[in-house]
Amino acid sequence: MREIYTLKKKYFLSTKEIATELSLSEHTVSTQIKRALKHLKVKLGIIVLFITVSF
Repeated sequence: MREIYTLKKKYFLSTKEIATELSLSEHTVSTQIKRALKHLKVKLGIIVLFITVSF
């Protein structure tokens, strides 16, 4: 998941390019990107909640 997200956001590769590079289907790549974003949102939510409660 991390590798796919990095290729998408850091190297600006398209879903199709990532799928070709990693020998995966475009659907798999798309799903992994969605999961990575969901995971980041949860983590950021916890951090924001912690900061809010701390101050």
